Amino acid sequence: MPNNDVGEPAWERGAEAEYKVGYGKPPIKTRFQPGVSGNPKGRKAGRPNYKTIVERVAHRMVPVRQGDKTEWMPLIAAVLLGLALKGAKGDHKPGSAFIKEVKDAQDVQHENFSGLPVNSRPSAGLFINLDADLLTEDDMAELSRLASTVDIGGDITALKVDDFTLLQHLVNKGRGKDITPQP
Repeated sequence: MPNNDVGEPAWERGAEAEYKVGYGKPPIKTRFQPGVSGNPKGRKAGRPNYKTIVERVAHRMVPVRQGDKTEWMPLIAAVLLGLALKGAKGDHKPGSAFIKEVKDAQDVQHENFSGLPVNSRPSAGLFINLDADLLTEDDMAELSRLASTVDIGGDITALKVDDFTLLQHLVNKGRGKDITPQP
């Protein structure tokens, strides 16, 4: 019979092999039994986990100044707005980061104002939470034209600055936000 100290696995040694206690091999009687938690009391109540902390920070309301107007919005919205605006000005890194976030958001099933799923087009995020009653037929036609430009170009950076401004105005109007033009 071969020497057991040479590193031969226990299942090859047979039933007569003894279990050796050592580093990484606690005594069998002191091991956690299957189905019994090693931490029966669990985490203290009220102590936030990582996901809760991230959600709190992301949804914390922060002031965002646009011209003379200060608007309060969740931090995550402010970050995305900043990425979108820098991307619209031609800075490709924040623009790409914004587009990635838009595409990731499209993976979640959303519906546009007509009730059709819009998770397969780059312009899908534009139609989320739009109320068709707040837009005129001309607004809807213009929004459709801009969305098709975004879809053809692959992302929102395909728009000219004037078209981007118009798109922002139409989306805000369709979502019932303050649409008064800034001086």
